[in-house]
Amino acid sequence: MGKNIKLKQAKLCACVLGSALLLYIPNVHAAEAEEQEEYSFDQVVVTATKTPVKVFEANANMTVITRDEIEKNHYHDLVEVLRDVPGVAVYNYGGGVGYEETNGLRINGAKEIVVLVDGIKVNAATSGPFPFGAYSALENIERIEVLKGSASALYGSDAKGGVINIITRKAERNSTSLTLTGGSNGKESYSLLNQGKSGDLSWVITSQKDILGDYKDGHGVRIPQHRNGETNSFKLTQNINDDSDVTLMYENYKADYRYADSAFGTDNHRAGNADNSSWKMIYNNKVSEKGHNQVSFFNGDYDTTYGIGSTWGSTTTKVKTIGIQEQFTQKMDDRHIFTTGFDFNQDKVVNLNGVKLINRALYAQDEWNMNNQWKLTSGVRYDNHSDFGSHTTPHMNLGYKQNDNTNYYLSYSEFFIAPTPVQLYDASYGNRDLDPEDGRTIEAGINHKFNETLTGTFHIFQRKSNNVIGFVYTDLTTYEGHYINRNKEKVHGWDVQLNKKFSNVLSGFVGFTGISTETSDQQDNANGYIPKGTWNVGLNYRQDRYDAALLGRGIINRVGPTPSNGLPALPASTYWVWDASFNYKITKQARAFIKVNNILDKYYAEFSNVAYGYPDPIAGDWWSSPGRNYQIGIQYQF
Repeated sequence: MGKNIKLKQAKLCACVLGSALLLYIPNVHAAEAEEQEEYSFDQVVVTATKTPVKVFEANANMTVITRDEIEKNHYHDLVEVLRDVPGVAVYNYGGGVGYEETNGLRINGAKEIVVLVDGIKVNAATSGPFPFGAYSALENIERIEVLKGSASALYGSDAKGGVINIITRKAERNSTSLTLTGGSNGKESYSLLNQGKSGDLSWVITSQKDILGDYKDGHGVRIPQHRNGETNSFKLTQNINDDSDVTLMYENYKADYRYADSAFGTDNHRAGNADNSSWKMIYNNKVSEKGHNQVSFFNGDYDTTYGIGSTWGSTTTKVKTIGIQEQFTQKMDDRHIFTTGFDFNQDKVVNLNGVKLINRALYAQDEWNMNNQWKLTSGVRYDNHSDFGSHTTPHMNLGYKQNDNTNYYLSYSEFFIAPTPVQLYDASYGNRDLDPEDGRTIEAGINHKFNETLTGTFHIFQRKSNNVIGFVYTDLTTYEGHYINRNKEKVHGWDVQLNKKFSNVLSGFVGFTGISTETSDQQDNANGYIPKGTWNVGLNYRQDRYDAALLGRGIINRVGPTPSNGLPALPASTYWVWDASFNYKITKQARAFIKVNNILDKYYAEFSNVAYGYPDPIAGDWWSSPGRNYQIGIQYQF
């Protein structure tokens, strides 16, 4: 079986290399110099205030990942994209396969994150967080806006840590692109994108097939896993007239999984599957020169099963989600922009006897440009929850633009987080006596442009929470437990980032994030999974036909859950991981690429089972991460 997989993998790689050689026709197309892409304060974002504003003037801790960055770095999935964002902490169970709904991702130390697609909330009341690892079809993404900081006044429950807004691409021209990728760990990927325009109708259609197999960790130990996934989507936009349009979107993800337990359970294989689909509809209408209205509808069906073959049995989650959003924005005069809206969300958990949780909300926000330097943004949200009644969450942000090169801001926001249906009603782990979590965040930041080639940002925040919801084990022999309110949590953190353009072809960045959390009845920093510090560094080189990128992540003091007998929870608490990519433009229509992850073959793990061994902690019982691995591919446009 292993020989057949290796032979198939070798054939795929040979096809990629052969295609690259056949497509290389010297001097047919002149080399085209591309402008160096660097971080820019002039980038326009919509997530910070729900209205278009430049990053420099957003008065928020924002990071934007562009389509160009996604394409040249050849990220495998959304998890890989977000790993390189300062302030985002990622921790996977090994290679992540089969653990999509339990892998960890936090912004500013919080796992409660709102995920949007084109401004529409797509979170669902599944058994875990949003499955970022299952989002591997990245070709239809135009950019990703990451808002770090509480934003419940605009986006409701779960926006404690921040917001991730995935902006999908619009059709630019009539074209089709085909991408073929192969590599180590049995990786195969086949991706097709078609976009076009005909009269007032435009479309973007994508289809992607992903296969991933066993991997070797940094010690050369083979870890069994397998994922066979397929994602299909389309986006249709019809211009009704010069002032209005309607967009219809559909996406379906299907996958089969096989995965193992931790280091001492690699012979214990589990299986699983997923069948998730969603429909979205967005109607935009420019009601006047100063007024804009948007109505959107979302319908999601999530059907996942994990743990088939496990000693503790399988877990099936079936959730049907409906969301309706209405937003009206009015430019009152040259100084005021007023935004108001209504949100309706319903989660029906079929596997929990069809229990429903419904939330209705109204929100309003005023952006007041007091003069050319001072801007005050204030807002409030009113939520009415079917199980937890009414709550009001205010928000206030004061920005000061000292000059064209320097901008400061100070913000205050409150948040409210209702327990999920699983946390309340699950037969094994639920607790119907849970209270909702609430709290507040204070944040300050500065954006500064030193000169035309160097920019910098600095942010600091403090967050306090009450009734934090967590999970405790009551019996380690059977891993029984239940959800509880942990009373209080205090978090403070800061980050700094510098972006430098060294020349027309070379640019780089360096960033550092520090986080410290204190939670009642729990080890600090989320049981030690949030590193005390994180470095993010990168170099980008682009000239004529080729470009290259080097990215590094330095994890500082991630200790994991400390066992009672003092054993290390993870193989390394401080370490660096380096990735590199290289792209070559063969012709105007074709380009080849190679990507190497974990260049130095570092042995590390991000999740641990050491502390939960019974009757005593077990040394080395963790989920080791993939060692050095590569992928090569070719993309052709026609």
